[in-house]
Amino acid sequence: MAYRKDTKDRRESLSKSLRLASLDGTLAPGSMLPTVRELSERHRLSVRIVSRELQTLIDEGVLYTVPRVGTYVGRPVERLTDTFLMLYNWPAHVTPLRIGFEERIAELGGSSMAMMLPAAIALRERGELPPLSGVFDFAYRPMTTVAWSPESGVPYVGFGSSERPELVQQTGFSDTIYFDDIDAGRQATRHLQQLGHTRIACLGLHRLDVASGLYLWSQRRAQGWRLAMKEGETDVDGLLYCPEIEPRNYDGETRAAEKAACNIIREGRATAVVCVNDNAVLGLVDALRNENVPADRWPGIIGFEDDAPSKQHLFSAMRVPWESAGRAAADLLWERRTGRLTGPPEERTIKMRLVPRTVSASPRSRKSMALEVIELAR
Repeated sequence: MAYRKDTKDRRESLSKSLRLASLDGTLAPGSMLPTVRELSERHRLSVRIVSRELQTLIDEGVLYTVPRVGTYVGRPVERLTDTFLMLYNWPAHVTPLRIGFEERIAELGGSSMAMMLPAAIALRERGELPPLSGVFDFAYRPMTTVAWSPESGVPYVGFGSSERPELVQQTGFSDTIYFDDIDAGRQATRHLQQLGHTRIACLGLHRLDVASGLYLWSQRRAQGWRLAMKEGETDVDGLLYCPEIEPRNYDGETRAAEKAACNIIREGRATAVVCVNDNAVLGLVDALRNENVPADRWPGIIGFEDDAPSKQHLFSAMRVPWESAGRAAADLLWERRTGRLTGPPEERTIKMRLVPRTVSASPRSRKSMALEVIELAR
């Protein structure tokens, strides 16, 4: 009986302390509570009892929860005054990225805006932008002259690897999000290895000697390919094919990849190819057709992105989760805004998922399908 009374006293003490702290300002509205486990240890109560007490306070309006983030003091409607801006500069990938960003901000209780960089800069110069609680900059690219100037105290998340020091030094990003390109390159190569291939080439878009920041992602996917080949105890010398000059833009990638792919075909060493993106796949396909390679002698192919409807769904691919990237950016901004995340800049990498397809699997399937499907895709 004494044990039950002691538990009851500690349970009531937890609820009372949280109520008083929210009333006297010790815990300001919007402050994040310690985790359930931390409260459990602090008050010597079970996780189940703490969760039940917190739910009671949530029902009373003393606290509120943000899914997958935590429990806060006050009411979530107060957060609707927080506005988060997403900037972009080119249409590719914007729609799924924006959807993920906006949906996550809405779940967290804020509002969002998405607009092209020049329009946002013009509105800010005229004083027509609302006060911002955070900015997700998808518009930044190396060697551009027009860029968003961060505001002091406003969280600023960029898209790009933290291994690019200019992202932090020149733009002032507090955090970055990026895809785990090394892991994706490794997964893509392992997929081809599991199909029985050992002589696997990599078709990149970066220069072999020096890669600019624009094509660091290509270099990192090739790094993952190299790691998987090493793990399979396979020699990679001479199996990385890249253009002599990096493409200047997205539209020039297919042609650059085609030129590099011609060397893959003429040397005839590879039975499969990891192509670093959709355009590299198309460049390889163009080279195979121009060199009159029979469909049953095409190499096994895996690409990336897999998000361009005009290219159909031909070969195995590493799917790039753009919506997840938008959600990750929203989470980082929210965590900085609410004080859950403090300290130096942080990078969060997002895993890609393998989508195996029949066309990549066997010479027979390539012979029966590939040319017809490729023709439809062009």
